[in-house]
Amino acid sequence: MAAAIRDYCAASGVGAALLPPDEPDFRCDALVCAPDGRFTRVLLPPYFNAHDFALAASLSASLGALVSSIHVYDGDYWAHAAWDHGVLVDRFASMPDYFEPDDRGAQRARWRGDATKLAHAFEVAPELLAPYFVHLDVSHEHSPIGKAFADDEFDRDETWVHADFWRRLGIHYPETFETEILVRLDEDFLGRLPTGDENDL
Repeated sequence: MAAAIRDYCAASGVGAALLPPDEPDFRCDALVCAPDGRFTRVLLPPYFNAHDFALAASLSASLGALVSSIHVYDGDYWAHAAWDHGVLVDRFASMPDYFEPDDRGAQRARWRGDATKLAHAFEVAPELLAPYFVHLDVSHEHSPIGKAFADDEFDRDETWVHADFWRRLGIHYPETFETEILVRLDEDFLGRLPTGDENDL
């Protein structure tokens, strides 16, 4: 995984060194964590949310793997997309019209989430995923909608609910980052790596 991230960055002229996990620089390090079951988890640097979906799609294709990527924007909304062998499986955003409020209907349709497709890819039951696919109003003028399940930690109008959602996919957000290796990107990686137009996903 670490080598694949390094090679992906190199293809865009962004340097990326593989380093031991002793002294992480959270500004520009991708932390590759110890595998948890069938998944290897990677914590990307801050502000990588403009680049994560493009990276995830490429890694899925190059590794022939099922890849899930989640990002949060400014604490306001969360978005998820998954690929299997480079093919988009599903996408969801809790506020898909955040940047385009005048295109609300189209954005919500594009980012509605498909629990059946996603469940099939991750070999889980669709009913474990569907309750998370709730669109919130950009204005934040919505009634509290509570938790998807009683044993969740977060309400569905909190961005950290993505950790509960991931857990249903079989991916556990690491409470402590048991980092195995760092991928240290050039400090000016922002704007140099592919962003991928979310509308094209």
